[in-house]
Amino acid sequence: MSYVVCQNCKRFVQVNPYAPLSFDKCTNCGHTLEFARSPTELQLLLHGIEMPEVSYKKICKVCKSENPREVGSCMYCGSTEFNLQYDPESVKKYNESMIEAQNMQLNNLKQTGDANIPSEYADQMNQNPNPNPQVIINTEVKLDKSRQFMFGIISVIMGFIDFIFFVTLGLFLIAGDNIPETTEALVPFITQNMTSLGIIVVVALLLAGLIPIFIMPKMSYKNSFKMSAIIGVVIGICTLFVGYDPLVCIISMLIAAILTGLGGVIGEYIIHKLTNTINSQ
Repeated sequence: MSYVVCQNCKRFVQVNPYAPLSFDKCTNCGHTLEFARSPTELQLLLHGIEMPEVSYKKICKVCKSENPREVGSCMYCGSTEFNLQYDPESVKKYNESMIEAQNMQLNNLKQTGDANIPSEYADQMNQNPNPNPQVIINTEVKLDKSRQFMFGIISVIMGFIDFIFFVTLGLFLIAGDNIPETTEALVPFITQNMTSLGIIVVVALLLAGLIPIFIMPKMSYKNSFKMSAIIGVVIGICTLFVGYDPLVCIISMLIAAILTGLGGVIGEYIIHKLTNTINSQ
């Protein structure tokens, strides 16, 4: 049983599902009508009490993190199980309105001299709901070891592929189809294009650390740097297949780890900006 209610003049009409209403404003005062899905909601609307609204954000059941309602999986742990929560401000208004309505009803009973006020009603009046509800959100979320390992493997593979792709793309932009195929031709090519090749490697390392972050759950900048730096370490180790100098390998690992880690921090910064923009809407 549902109703349309005018909160201004307190008139209401029961809705007939077989005869839809042809008006959306009160015929008495012109105020916009409200919809009540049940007699309980009808009484709340007649007393000027608005039902709490569902919040724009939802809470992950696994890590208790706050996520926008649009996401299909948790940005922190990847879980797809969520709990909806009520908007704290609307809950606060609802509680305050309920307290006010209960106090008015109790005062009316006292003024009419009704001595038969149920004791449980008086007890209920003394147990007012908290007008300032607190929503507890876990802001420091850590991935469990299995998920962290899985995401780490995926990011390393993806980052390594990205590095190879962007280096190859850069070489084609510089040399076109004239990429040297022999060692004798390779040395002069590197010498002549040292600056360009250096820029290509730096950009490729930054992108190799940045792009995998977008498939990862949202995390801290520190964790983003660590996870992206692993990509650089793997890329640096691969220099052993080119030259067999351990010192060069260690230096390459260090430089590559710093650059890919920096790329990861940049990617995480972009993600934080995007999520903050979504949350502020």
